[in-house]
Amino acid sequence: MSPWWIKPVPVETASVFSRARRLRSAMICGAVLTILLAAAFTLRHILSLRDHIAGPSSWHLGLSNGNSWHLCMGVSRRLLVHNIKGLAKLVKETAVTKRLDVGNNRLVATWRLVAPPNCSGGENCRLSGSATSAERRQRVAEDNHIGVSAMKPLRCVIGVIPTYLVVGLTFFAPSIAVAQEQLSDPGFDPAVANAAYRLDSGPRVLFDETHFNFHTAGGRYKAFADLLTRDGYRISPSRERFSSPVLRSYDLLIIANALGAPDVDTPAAAAPAFTEAEVKSVSQWVREGGALLLITDHQPTGAAAQNLADQFGVRMSNAIVVDKTAGNHLEGYIESNLEFTRANGRLKPHAITEGRDSAERVQRVVAFGGQSLQGPPNSACFLELGPAAFDFHVSSSERTPAGGRCMGLAFRYGQGRVVIMGEAGMLSAQLVTEDGPNGKTTHPWGMNWPGLDNRQLALNIGRWLSGALR
Repeated sequence: MSPWWIKPVPVETASVFSRARRLRSAMICGAVLTILLAAAFTLRHILSLRDHIAGPSSWHLGLSNGNSWHLCMGVSRRLLVHNIKGLAKLVKETAVTKRLDVGNNRLVATWRLVAPPNCSGGENCRLSGSATSAERRQRVAEDNHIGVSAMKPLRCVIGVIPTYLVVGLTFFAPSIAVAQEQLSDPGFDPAVANAAYRLDSGPRVLFDETHFNFHTAGGRYKAFADLLTRDGYRISPSRERFSSPVLRSYDLLIIANALGAPDVDTPAAAAPAFTEAEVKSVSQWVREGGALLLITDHQPTGAAAQNLADQFGVRMSNAIVVDKTAGNHLEGYIESNLEFTRANGRLKPHAITEGRDSAERVQRVVAFGGQSLQGPPNSACFLELGPAAFDFHVSSSERTPAGGRCMGLAFRYGQGRVVIMGEAGMLSAQLVTEDGPNGKTTHPWGMNWPGLDNRQLALNIGRWLSGALR
């Protein structure tokens, strides 16, 4: 899982938890800001009507010779249609870029007006300020446009509002357009060549779906659940709170991105996902021989799972880990998509990375934007962050060192075993579809990304937890 501006595709695109939520948020923000914009410019015109003809005019927006718009216009149908057509062209010539500027600790959203090829760089090729009426009338005459002449004040005030609304939607619509959805890849093949257990006879797995989980066995983690099923595990999704009687019937507990509330966009999502009684029940169950796979991610999931992680001596950054070092992230992609390979030394020796034989040896893993972890002294870090890695805390724009911390931990706890992951996308196989400025695009995400061993890593994690790997 990646935050809405970070994803395993080029920087000009963006991610989001839920397309519906982003559409809703963008529409609300766009509507509010559009109204404010219209009100502000209308007020400006009311205050400047005395000088509207003789003095400085309203702002002039020009893209190229022959393509200019005036934000104060009459209510004449011809003029309104003319300007709306022009603004439609402006929409097509507007590009949006969103990126995480980790060097300056900020999120950057850039709206760029793309000038047509015949733009010579003159006055009409940029967003310009006020001009005198005489200058404006001359420019309009040269461009063969209908100018703002001696319009009555009321007509100017009324006429300007529709244009402001179109302008507002022009600039805020892209925030709706970059909405994205993450769905399990229906074409993912979960076949296992050399299964650890006979089909439907392996360890019993409780797959948590009680705690507003962003990833579930039948949803975004379907590929992972199907893969374990083909390896012989018996998967049982559960909506029951953790307790000794519930856990007693299972060998392995999988928790993927639990949340404190159903809406990830609210502060309540970062609240503890588990009650103290649940934390104690899980801890005792693992100590007595159970196996836990706790999968977390960047904020808010790190904070939501921290009270359970505390029980096992694990600290979560609840931030976004970044490594700008060449070779430690996917080349050509944002630097939170981290690579763990034998070559860069970030993939560490452990039964999980070695497998049962050379065919199961993991060579290359990619994580798609998660958090860093600090394990207890007896833990093995099999996905280790590089010395230049750092955690970017979105809420405060703070950067904290993450070198030597982990994105994959394994350790024994009493008679049981625990694996904790700092990123969830690496064990999924999803298709990410976006409505971006260049139309719809679909990308793989996780185990279905070509050239990775994330699939084998997922199998090896299950096998180590269940004891098939020593």
